[in-house]
Amino acid sequence: MTPDDFMLGLRPDAVTEESHRLRRERDLSAAFASSGRPRSLPPARLLKIALGLAAAAAVGVPYVIGSAPAAAPPAAARNVVPTGHGTVAAPVETVDARSFLLAGAETVARTPERKARYWFSSTRTFDPVKGGGVLAVTAEAWRAPTGGRLVTGKDAAYVPARPGAPLPEEKSVDHGPMVLKTAIGGTLVSDGDVADLPGEEKALDAWLREAYRGAGKGLPAEAAKEERARSYPAFVLGAARYLLDSPATPATRAAVLRVLAAQPGLAMKEGVTDPAGRTGVEIGLTGGDTRLVIDRTGARLLSFAYTGPDRAERRVGASVRSAEVSGREVAVLSSGWVDSLGARP
Repeated sequence: MTPDDFMLGLRPDAVTEESHRLRRERDLSAAFASSGRPRSLPPARLLKIALGLAAAAAVGVPYVIGSAPAAAPPAAARNVVPTGHGTVAAPVETVDARSFLLAGAETVARTPERKARYWFSSTRTFDPVKGGGVLAVTAEAWRAPTGGRLVTGKDAAYVPARPGAPLPEEKSVDHGPMVLKTAIGGTLVSDGDVADLPGEEKALDAWLREAYRGAGKGLPAEAAKEERARSYPAFVLGAARYLLDSPATPATRAAVLRVLAAQPGLAMKEGVTDPAGRTGVEIGLTGGDTRLVIDRTGARLLSFAYTGPDRAERRVGASVRSAEVSGREVAVLSSGWVDSLGARP
């Protein structure tokens, strides 16, 4: 979930519509035996917000993640910022997607666990615009059950520049107590729920399969049918997109990578530059319409992109499933726990 997705759950509707309109990588020793073969490991957006007495709203997270590359915007649009969780490791000497992900899982599993008052996330969204180029906008969020802050419209810029074209204004909103829930298939999870997810591969795979069986729950019939038609590997990759950049524990994030590594049809491309100018490894599904870019340690999500057809925003009562925009790229600039509003990892 990105702060832009978060914004969709806020009211009034005028703010929701404006947000919708403007957002568009340790060595291999732990993962390889002396034979040089991969070590045998066990096989493996809907948002709901309650702001005080305000009405709940929900935003869907798209779950089809694939390997089709999307062109990075020009350098002027790039903004390199440290990515969260504090993981520091040497680049992985990549052999294949499975080995890369398993090596990343070993790195993540050794990351010290930390928790503080607020979960912070910062993303920069690159949306294609009519006539060519992109609109790049940064959003930041500090969230906790007791309240938080959302900043949207930050460092907005057209690339190439469009003198005189309107840009979104930077806005900062402090909010009171809330319960934020994101849909993983048919299961809604809060930040607290994510922190309690299994940290062992088989257990997490079982949890994901149960969530997968409920995919499409609460959506209109046609949307539900579309959601249920997606394969389990595509669902796992989509869940990984969310869980790798969430308050999940290092054990859970390592388990996510191991479950993902067990999926058939994975495709990998090395030396990919993400929209923020960082070099990583692209992971997706052959023939898929979305991709993940992971840093060269295999441990951190750098960005994700969608290259399928546009899908309109869907609403059912207070529920909102965010639009999917063809050509959209989202760079995860930074995420992690912080002690105070305004602080960054």
